[in-house]
Amino acid sequence: MGDVFEYLDEVPLKYPANFEANITSKKWKERFDVLEELLEHVKKNPKLDSKGDYGSLISHLKAIIDRDANINVQANAIRMVGALGAGLRSRFVPYVSPLSPFLFDKFKEKKPVIRDPLIECCDSLANIVNLDNIADEVTTAMGKPNPQIKQQMDNFIFRQLLRYGRNDHPKKFVKSVLPVLVKHAEDGDKDVRESALLALGGVMRLTGESILQNLAGAIINDSLKSSKITEGKEKSEEEYVALQAKLQQAAPVTVATSEEAVSDSVNPESSKDEAEPDPWEFMDPVNVLKKLPANFEESLNSTKWLERKEALENLLKLMTENPKLDPQVPYNDISKKIAGIISKDSNINVIAVAAKVVAKLAKGLRTNFSPYSSIFVPVVLEKFKEKKSLVKDSLVEAIDEIYKTTTLESMSDEIGAALGKPNPNIKAQTNLFLSRVFRGLNSQTMSKKALKEVVPLIVKSTGDSDSETREAAFSAIGSLMKAVGKNVVTAILGDIVNDKTKMNQIEKFYEEAVQKSGDELVSEMVKLKAKTETKENNFNQSSGVREKPILSRREAPKTAPKVSTSRPAEKPRIMNGTQSSSMSKDVNKNFEKKTINPSPNIRPSSAARPLSAARPPSATRPPSSTQQGARSSVVSDTPKRNLSASQPANPVIGSDVERERPAFCSTTF
Repeated sequence: MGDVFEYLDEVPLKYPANFEANITSKKWKERFDVLEELLEHVKKNPKLDSKGDYGSLISHLKAIIDRDANINVQANAIRMVGALGAGLRSRFVPYVSPLSPFLFDKFKEKKPVIRDPLIECCDSLANIVNLDNIADEVTTAMGKPNPQIKQQMDNFIFRQLLRYGRNDHPKKFVKSVLPVLVKHAEDGDKDVRESALLALGGVMRLTGESILQNLAGAIINDSLKSSKITEGKEKSEEEYVALQAKLQQAAPVTVATSEEAVSDSVNPESSKDEAEPDPWEFMDPVNVLKKLPANFEESLNSTKWLERKEALENLLKLMTENPKLDPQVPYNDISKKIAGIISKDSNINVIAVAAKVVAKLAKGLRTNFSPYSSIFVPVVLEKFKEKKSLVKDSLVEAIDEIYKTTTLESMSDEIGAALGKPNPNIKAQTNLFLSRVFRGLNSQTMSKKALKEVVPLIVKSTGDSDSETREAAFSAIGSLMKAVGKNVVTAILGDIVNDKTKMNQIEKFYEEAVQKSGDELVSEMVKLKAKTETKENNFNQSSGVREKPILSRREAPKTAPKVSTSRPAEKPRIMNGTQSSSMSKDVNKNFEKKTINPSPNIRPSSAARPLSAARPPSATRPPSSTQQGARSSVVSDTPKRNLSASQPANPVIGSDVERERPAFCSTTF
């Protein structure tokens, strides 16, 4: 059905008569009754006016929750807060943080009359906010000495983490509450210990055992506590799957990909197969430059190679011990000094350590290293002229880590310059680097600009006099075939498609690239873009404050206004009598090649029939602008034809013809 809330009309909150007098009355029954009447109004009109002023009401509710002597009045005030949050959703978010301390403090009450609505209210408000934004309020409440508050806060954390999977959980929130949960696991109160271990099990489902062990410390080594945490993890997995299934039952499914997503979300096996969270995300950033010895600069500029090497090794050790570097620290000066060592130092041992430092710097900063990549890329590629494996292996690691922080397009100028160098080692290693990069891309993530710039130079390398350069170029082209498809690559290779010897080599490396699937070199920028696009397309059914659901053409919620979902019938398209017969034949020929498979939700239009069935030119009249628009929309909605049925297979590569040709295929080099 989708989210019914989206189709309701906003209704102003109607205050009962004498509201101000009764809400501040000394008689608890009057305070209770006026809140009860207000709650009844909200129940009948669940979507409140988003432009209304609720400041005064929230102030009254906060005071009642904090200081009222009657728990029945407090319970109604808590219910009213939850009703406001449900009725205003994102409009209520600014009030959540100020109200949270008062709500959490009330967890000290053991009586169900106030505890139950309090749990419901806190869960409802947590659904409309980012948990990272209330992490401070949660940890403050967890630090209270009252065991009842600690127990209920731990249970609250367990319930909230059920809304997330491994790939989208709030990392800041988890990092904030984890140390306090570990402390609660050692608490003197049994109920507090049990609830903390249960919550730690919920954390383990999201982070994995290895990360939890690094963050939680010795508690994992306690066999009794460890078994309780494992039980909590299993319970969390069961409840997560059940919750996702419940949410998906109400979510609209309009396309096949949505059906697959539903299947994955309710399948216990698929939730277990999610990628392990990245430990780097849970680490604290460290400024390693402050920890360098006082004589670092002097040693780095020493005339003795051992002192230079020792200075770089000290920096490398600090980066290894602190894998996540502080992105706020300026690394421009140290980057230029290290790049100068790689470029000009006369000792290969010093150069090798400097290249390892570059790799660690890129690893520790990730996408924040991108501004410094232009300092290192030309230097590293130029230094590939060194044949010795000690230097070459370190440079390979460095250039791979640099690429992960940026994009191929931003490196294309330097790569093009390296492929144009006369030194065969530079060309060979640059082509091998491109081969590793191409294996991690596809037709959607491949940069058209970078492809246009580097492919002609790779093709030129296939005719190089150096055998290693030729092999490396064949490897790059084979990996490119895996990324964007054989027919695309053969279309842009030029004359070498007629060279059977070269094409056989390319085919060999293509098969190797397919077999090596799984060890691809993937840029963090590419992953970040894909992750962002995925989040933008997600709809959180539990809160309803994200993207609106896409309604199927076939059905709409029962409470939604009746809207006609059928398209107006289109008039048959007719050819202009002034058009030439040759043009008509070409258009007819193109239409005959297309197979029209209209969606089951869309009535086929008469405009989709072949033009050869139109009226004779003598009986036609010029098409109107409306008909012209209809014609373009029908053509754009027509599925793409299967090229494999209309094009011959490549004589060298085989019959694996791609079904679609990306946009950059039209470019001729």
